[in-house]
Amino acid sequence: MKLEELRQLTDEQLVERFPFIKNRNRFTNEECEGVEIDRNDSWYDLELLICERIKQSYDNWDEKTKKDFMILDIKEKYGSLRFYVSFEDDNISRAISDAENLSFCICSNCGNLEKDESGKNAITYKERVFGGTIALCKTCAEKFQKYYNYKFEKVLEPFEYKITRFSSEGNKTTTYNSLELFNV
Repeated sequence: MKLEELRQLTDEQLVERFPFIKNRNRFTNEECEGVEIDRNDSWYDLELLICERIKQSYDNWDEKTKKDFMILDIKEKYGSLRFYVSFEDDNISRAISDAENLSFCICSNCGNLEKDESGKNAITYKERVFGGTIALCKTCAEKFQKYYNYKFEKVLEPFEYKITRFSSEGNKTTTYNSLELFNV
């Protein structure tokens, strides 16, 4: 399913598509209220795409394995997404790693994957402020500076997001500049 279609799903439809997003007690495995992903999170699209990639593995598991699999935590750490699950296979590990790396290129405030005229990622500021690391697009950085009367010390140059894949044919480097990394 494409990202645009995933965004349109209600929480109930998301749970039907991705049963593993249902909140569960990690010690007793009992279901709790709510879901693990938050629509108001700036990385919501990335979280949906990780879930879509997890589903590719999940659909091939037996019922016991499906019951044991759960999302343990989704959070921000050091200015990027962290996504923890009860266990991983290669597909899930790659999806989580890709999303965590790509999250460095997404505005922590609005979720924008800003690009410059040449198509390179253009997160304008990424630095430690008020005890945490933030990545901001130009618009959010201007609002942040005005509201907090804060001056960013370093402006980032536009960059290309590169990821190296290891395969039986050897190293293969591919450049990604968007959520197309997930090809779902």
